[in-house]
Amino acid sequence: MPIGLDKGRRRPQFISRYEVPCEKSNFFVKTKLDCLFIALTILAASFNSQLSTAHAQETFWVWTPQTNGIPNNGNQAWRSVASSADGTKLVAAVYNGQIYTSTDSGMNWTARDSNRYWRFVASSSDGTKLVAAVYGSGSGGFIYTSINSGATWTARDSNRGWLSVASSSDGSKLVAAVYNGQIYTSTDSGTNWTARASTTNWYSVASSADGTKLVAVVQNGQIYTSTDSGVTWTARDSNRTWYSVASSADGTKLVAVEDLGPRGDGGQIYTSTNSGAAWTARDTNRFWSGVASSSDGTKLVAVEIGGGIYTSTDSGVTWQAYLSFQGWSSVASSADGSKLVAANDFGDSGNGGQIYTGVPLGDMLTITHSGNIVKVSWPNPGGVLQQNPSLSTTNWTTLGYTGTNNFITNMSPGNMFYRLTGQ
Repeated sequence: MPIGLDKGRRRPQFISRYEVPCEKSNFFVKTKLDCLFIALTILAASFNSQLSTAHAQETFWVWTPQTNGIPNNGNQAWRSVASSADGTKLVAAVYNGQIYTSTDSGMNWTARDSNRYWRFVASSSDGTKLVAAVYGSGSGGFIYTSINSGATWTARDSNRGWLSVASSSDGSKLVAAVYNGQIYTSTDSGTNWTARASTTNWYSVASSADGTKLVAVVQNGQIYTSTDSGVTWTARDSNRTWYSVASSADGTKLVAVEDLGPRGDGGQIYTSTNSGAAWTARDTNRFWSGVASSSDGTKLVAVEIGGGIYTSTDSGVTWQAYLSFQGWSSVASSADGSKLVAANDFGDSGNGGQIYTGVPLGDMLTITHSGNIVKVSWPNPGGVLQQNPSLSTTNWTTLGYTGTNNFITNMSPGNMFYRLTGQ
C-alpha cells in the first residue's frame, strides 16, 4: 500500500495521488503545505516491517507562551521585543510598564527599570548593549541605553515622541525615529545624538549590521533609505500606511509592512532585494504590525494585529500562518532565523497578552524499531502527534503534546500513519 507525506493549510488534506518514490522502498511521498506525515506499514505475517522516512520542504514552528518572572501570568501590554544574534538574550518592553530581559531564550524573565511608556527596543548582536524608546505623554519621553544586558539604564537625549530605534551589530551606531519629528543618529552608543532628515511622522527604522545602510518608514508617507549612516536620505516607493520595517545584515534585503492599507481594510508586505530601490508586494491585505528578518534576509517573520504570526523561508515570496486571533504588536528573530519571539499586546481577551517564543520542530520525522518496539522521532521538542490507520478517513487520534521529540509504541499488525503538526 502506498504511504505518504502531506502538508496542507491548517486542516488535514489527504493524498489522492502519490508522486515521489522513497528510495529503496515501495513507499511514496508527496508534499503540500501543512502537516508532516510519516507512515509505517507493518506486515501481518511478521515483524519484518518496511519503514519510510519522509523529508518535508517547509519548516514548522512550535510556539510557547513564556510567563516565568512576569506578573499576571505573563499578561501585559507588550509593545516591543528584540533578540541577540544567537537568540538567547531577549528584551521586551511593556507600554506603561517595565522592561523585561531574559538570558535563556525566554524561559525566565527579570523586570528592569521603572514603569514607563516603553515603545520600542533594540539590541546589539551579543545582547549586552540595549536601546529603548519611551514615547511618553505630553512632552514625550527619553531614549534609554544599557551596556549590561538591561541590568541598568541611562536616560539619553531630550523629551521627544520617540517611536522606534535600531542598532548596529556592535551597538555603537544607533538610529531613532520621532513621530512628528526627525530622525536621530548616534555613533557612540547613544551618548550623543544628531538630528537628521526633516520633520514628519516617522514610524519605524532599521539598520544594517555596520550601521551604514538605514531604512525608515513614514506613516501615510514613503520609505526612505540612507547609505551614509543617516546623513542623507532618498525617498522610495509610494505613500502608504507604513508601520514597520526590517533589514538584512548587509542592508540589501529589506521588508516593510503597512497596517491599514489604502482602503482601511489592511495593507500588504513589501520586500526589496536592492536596498530599497524597488519593492514587491507580498501576501494579502492584513493589519500588519511588525516584521523581522534573519541576517541573510531569507527568513522573515511578520505579525498581524488581531491575526496571526506569519513566517517565510524564501525572502517573503510565500508565507505560513500560526497562532491566529491575537493582538500581536512586535516580533524579533535570531540571526539565523531559528529562534523567534513575538509580543502579544492585548491577547484574545483584551486584558493583556503574553510573550511567545518560537522554535522549529524540524522538518524530518524518523521511524526506527528494535524488536517489536517502534520509535517515531523528530529533531526538536514539541508538536502534536496524531495517528490514523487509513488516509481515506478523518479519524485522526491525538497522541498528545509531549514536550519531547519522540513517541514510542508497540508494533502491531496493519498500517499506521502519523502526522506531526506545529500547533
